[in-house]
Amino acid sequence: MFPEPPSKRPRISGSPVSPSFKTPPTTQDYDADDSHSEEESVDNESHIDSSIPETSDSSDESSDEDPGSDQESAASYGEPQWSWQRSKRGKPLLVVSSYRLHRKRPTTKDGCRVRYVCSVKECNASIYTLYDAPLFDTLKDHNHAPPLSDNGWGAFLATRVKEIATEQPELENREIYERALDDVDPDYLEEVEGQESFRHVIQRARSKALPPNPKTRADIDLPRLSTCRGESFILIDDAPKGCREDRLIVLGSVSSLKLFCDADVVYGDGTFRSAPARNGLYKQIYTFFVKDKAASFSIPVLHAFLPDKSYTSYHRFLFLLRQRIATLGYHFKPTVAIFDFESSMLKAWKLLFQSTLVRCCFFHLKKNIHSYLVERCGLKQHHARNTNGLRDLLNSMRGLPLVPIHHIPKAWAAIEIEYQTVRAAMKDNYKPGLDRFIAYFRKTYLGVV
Repeated sequence: MFPEPPSKRPRISGSPVSPSFKTPPTTQDYDADDSHSEEESVDNESHIDSSIPETSDSSDESSDEDPGSDQESAASYGEPQWSWQRSKRGKPLLVVSSYRLHRKRPTTKDGCRVRYVCSVKECNASIYTLYDAPLFDTLKDHNHAPPLSDNGWGAFLATRVKEIATEQPELENREIYERALDDVDPDYLEEVEGQESFRHVIQRARSKALPPNPKTRADIDLPRLSTCRGESFILIDDAPKGCREDRLIVLGSVSSLKLFCDADVVYGDGTFRSAPARNGLYKQIYTFFVKDKAASFSIPVLHAFLPDKSYTSYHRFLFLLRQRIATLGYHFKPTVAIFDFESSMLKAWKLLFQSTLVRCCFFHLKKNIHSYLVERCGLKQHHARNTNGLRDLLNSMRGLPLVPIHHIPKAWAAIEIEYQTVRAAMKDNYKPGLDRFIAYFRKTYLGVV
């Protein structure tokens, strides 16, 4: 238990507080073992001492004054309510005006100054206490309402968020929070915490409900994935010669593969951000899209988990895909395939799907030449300010794919003249970067060395 109440009167931010409460925990109490009996522990979620502090001797003297006096005692006006409690883990817990603050270790060499921080992680409010003198010093104010001002709906909301995240871990954080918020009394919606406060609660509940992440490709245990129509969503799960460490997985349904084969135009693009590369499983997710004939948007139909972006991986993926199409008896009908400028994929596709005309994406062209100019050639400021007409030169190069093929030589000759004009007006230390950029464009997109 905590020591007996002190003889001195503690204060919070200069305000007098009754000495009838217990003193701050000592260093020995802080370093004590976490084990404690149920009688000694106090559940910080369900029991907080929020009673009004008793008045001190000075306030008793003021109470003997004339009742008509307009002078109010410190206990009856502006006096914060505070108490010492223990958390569920038996750690010291300071409760000030219904705010819960958890204790940190002493912050000074003499070990007499201790910091308490708000239990809400997004709040930076903190209070310092002194061992040699029972004083409080508030550094920062809270950025949220007191947890107990929600009449218990905050705890209810946390419970509902945890239940929904456990039952439906596939939902997004926003949807989990909104579903739980629907069960809260409308009168207390402004008092409960926002979605960000429950982010860690959702993550913990979701991690317990879902199986652990695999560490190797052999550990990947694909459940019976199916679409809303009951079709299997695992199209290819290939492990050559039984080597599960070299697995290649393609997700998709038979119906989506039929859409892929019947489309006029297919689109392929890879992403690295969504790939499970943390444990070295797969570095890329390659997705094929088709354009819906009845609408103006594209539909993702196939998702391949690839170990890298080498020609070998692309060739293996497309070879297995072609085999699967032949096994199902489908005919590959697309006449055009549009990709980014990944040369390994272009080479593999032209070898295995020779009847399809290959085109590259205009968006990726603009993105690639802009990133090369800015990141590798060091001309970011020149481009932003259009120094010496550099941005105009870049725009001319971006428009080159829109020129009819038989006019491209003349268009490029005009761009060469514009390039020489921009280069002549540049400072000498920036000219090598511009030369490197033009050489890159010639080799990559014009096929001219």
